[in-house]
Parts: sequence; structure tokens; C-alpha cells
Amino acid sequence: MRNEQEKHILKQFNNSIEVVRQKDEIIQFLSAHGQSTLEIRQSQIILLMSALDLYIHDIVKYCIIQKFNGNQTKTKQYKELLIPMQSVELAIQNPESSDWLDEVITNINQYKSFTSYGQIKNQLEAVGLKSKKINELVLKIESDFGVSNLIEKLRLLRNRLAHQDQQSITSLESELTEEKINQYIDFIYQLVQDIHQTIIELE
Repeated sequence: MRNEQEKHILKQFNNSIEVVRQKDEIIQFLSAHGQSTLEIRQSQIILLMSALDLYIHDIVKYCIIQKFNGNQTKTKQYKELLIPMQSVELAIQNPESSDWLDEVITNINQYKSFTSYGQIKNQLEAVGLKSKKINELVLKIESDFGVSNLIEKLRLLRNRLAHQDQQSITSLESELTEEKINQYIDFIYQLVQDIHQTIIELE
């Protein structure tokens, strides 16, 4: 069951990335007919960061439930998790189920966005990854791609694309070339693959 849940979370992320990649076909079609592709490229960045955000939400919730079920070592952050009394009562009434905890974590994090390096790092530390390990993992991927601070740059770019008018977005077109977008996608994809592999090795 545990392996199936882990696979499902990663598969959901991978499927989201495939949706982002498939927009290249639309871009090629529009370009061939002399039409603007800026809005499609804009959507690729927004969808890319949404996929990352959802993955962090899902894997963190999964790890917390695994700790509750005794399958992973409990962290300090796990032990200090605040649980509403209504949920405690539900847990006592249903000792064989952890569905109540799923709902609690969803409610706690539902308005939080995990797309900045600091937010992602805090969440991964909370479920048991060491700060040094996270730093090493990110620095290695950045080195492989020849970039620095790309997570934060993508977060800021995503926010600007999501909240500015079209005229302002046009000024960002140099950040939305096909080459750069493919690099962004490959980077986030590899980041999640490495995070996931590290997490499933947790005890």
C-alpha cells in the first residue's frame, strides 16, 4: 500500500509535467500560422509551478501519515503538530483509520503555497530530510543545469505572469523562450525525482 501511494504521488506529478510539455505542440501550430504563443508559454510556467506546489503538498501529507502509522521516524515538527479537538475525538472514535489526519493536514496547508526554496526546504525538513541533504540535492541539480537560485527565480516569474496585465507580461518574453522554458521544465522535473527518491528512503 505504501509503495502504491508513493508511486501515485509521483505519477500525478509526472502526468502534470507531461501536460506542460504537450503545450509545445500548440506553440508550434500557432507559430506556423504566424500567431502569438506568449499566452501559452505563460501558462506553461504557471502550470509547472502548480505541479511542484501540489507535489510538495501531497508528499508532505503522505509522510506525516506514514509517521502517524509508525512507518517513518517522527520528527520534532511532527510531534509539535497542532490537532483540533474535533479531529482528536474523531481519531479516538475511529482508531483503525487515519482519514481524519489526511483532512487535518489538508486544512492546515490548504492556503499555503510551497513554491519558494525556503518553503520547500521547511516542509522537507519537517518530514525528516536533513537541511544539509536538501542543500546538497538542490545545489547538485543547479550545477548540472548551470543555474543558481532557479527555484526562487521561477517562483517570482510565476507570480509576475499570474498577476500582471498582458502588456507587462510582454516585457518578460525574453524569459519565456522555448529553450528557457524547456530548461525550467527539465529542472523542476529532475528536482522532484531526486526529492522523491530521497523521501522514499526515509525510515
